[in-house]
Amino acid sequence: MQEIRSASTELLTSDGLRELKHLIQMAYEEHEQISTESLKATREEARTSKRFRSWNNGMVLRRLFKGSFEVRRAEAEISSARKCELEEQLRLTTIATQVELAPRVKRTRCIEGVAAG
Repeated sequence: MQEIRSASTELLTSDGLRELKHLIQMAYEEHEQISTESLKATREEARTSKRFRSWNNGMVLRRLFKGSFEVRRAEAEISSARKCELEEQLRLTTIATQVELAPRVKRTRCIEGVAAG
């Protein structure tokens, strides 16, 4: 008598599904990286905007230290633009997928689901 063993689902994956899995994994990793950068950019934007607003609302420092005031303005604008850019990149890393199965595969999956349940 010979023992029958199931193969790993990884071995049963078709080339098309392997490519899809790779694409989803790449998008996930990119999304995580951009999420981290976006969080840092949001904090930086809040910090630089607060510094700029505090000088912009005051009369003395803004007029006495015009160069420093302009530096703060530029930093606030740059950090705001960076934050917006990362938010857009984050939006673009979202993948919409639609998977269509052949009727034969659908029936097989349905039967397996009933047998397992």
